[in-house]
Amino acid sequence: MPMKFGSTKVSPAAVVRIGIAGLVGAFLLPAVVANGMANYAEEEREIAMLRDVDPARFPDAGARLAELRLRLGDPAGAARIGLVAATHDPLNVRAVRVVGLAREMLEDRSATPIMRQALRLGWRDTPTLLWGLRDAAEREDVEGVLEIVDALARRQVQGEVTRPLLMAALVDEVSRIAFVERLAQEPSWREAFFNDVQASLDPAVFDGMEDVFERMAATSSPPRPSERLRYIERVLQTGDFERARAFWMRSSDIDVSARSDVPFDPRFEHVASRAPGAPVSRFEWNVNNGAGRSVAFETRGDRTVLRVTPGSNPGSVLLSQSLGLAPGTHVIRSEVLEGSGGTLPAEWQLLCAASETPLVRRYTRGTQDRLSRIEVTVPENCPVQTLRLNSTSVFGGAPVIIGSVTVD
Repeated sequence: MPMKFGSTKVSPAAVVRIGIAGLVGAFLLPAVVANGMANYAEEEREIAMLRDVDPARFPDAGARLAELRLRLGDPAGAARIGLVAATHDPLNVRAVRVVGLAREMLEDRSATPIMRQALRLGWRDTPTLLWGLRDAAEREDVEGVLEIVDALARRQVQGEVTRPLLMAALVDEVSRIAFVERLAQEPSWREAFFNDVQASLDPAVFDGMEDVFERMAATSSPPRPSERLRYIERVLQTGDFERARAFWMRSSDIDVSARSDVPFDPRFEHVASRAPGAPVSRFEWNVNNGAGRSVAFETRGDRTVLRVTPGSNPGSVLLSQSLGLAPGTHVIRSEVLEGSGGTLPAEWQLLCAASETPLVRRYTRGTQDRLSRIEVTVPENCPVQTLRLNSTSVFGGAPVIIGSVTVD
């Protein structure tokens, strides 16, 4: 498969921001010269073994000898031997590449066309691809850069180069357009890219990442929920709760009228209709897998209700959701439709998310009722909270039916 060059251009300022040429340059010389070779003494021994090889009769061995000569600082000798090998085997990418690199070191103008010929021959040859990456960057050819990065990333080589370059594609609009085209082709590195997004995406390119998601939505391979959640987790790691929640609302097509509900899905309609195994964000109800039969969503007339049956260990989490309440006193109210007499089998608890420290509760309807109305004060140093519905009893007692919950 021959390489081809794109034609999309960006301004020199954009190339400087992306930093492609400098980044590739830092890795290019060691990669194209050493390329995983052994140490100096072993190379000398290998040269001795290949010294009498005729590169015209044995082009592969000649190309290797030329490569070693280049490695040991003899570009003139490398170019001479490599040219003989390439003349007798024009498809030998190593031979062509060594001639090109040697002539580049000799400041020979023929080096660039020779290396571009090697690039057309050797789209699997890593040193050639790295040279092509630098060449495309210097020509401000965004599509050419991404094409080569794609080829390297598919083979899982030179990750120290390809990973930052994939991230750099988020910086400007022209690069993002070309990058989305690559993502839409379902490359093998797509999952690894979104893993890197969750681990280390720079907040300076959050806007660019969201633009990529929006553009991906119009392709044949739109963003997967799990990919969006990886980005959301990264935003949450930086402490920007509002941005993460707003992005989740938009990307999940949540009705505008429901975006201000606290908590989200106060009447349990969304969680009740969610497909089994669907990815779940922190901004919606998370049902504890260990809750078993203690939690069930039922239909009563035209509404959905939550049934909590005694049976889970006291204090075990049944439901949870992240909130971003402002500092101050807040009231958690539950619409208890059945089971309000005696000790209730569940209670609400609010925690500071970062430390998982429970906040002090005030039970306005007695300690037996920790469900229908409680007051909690959120301190200044608690920007994100976790609202939990916990079990309070083991067996015995009546179930409770909750129609809705609000926090104000």
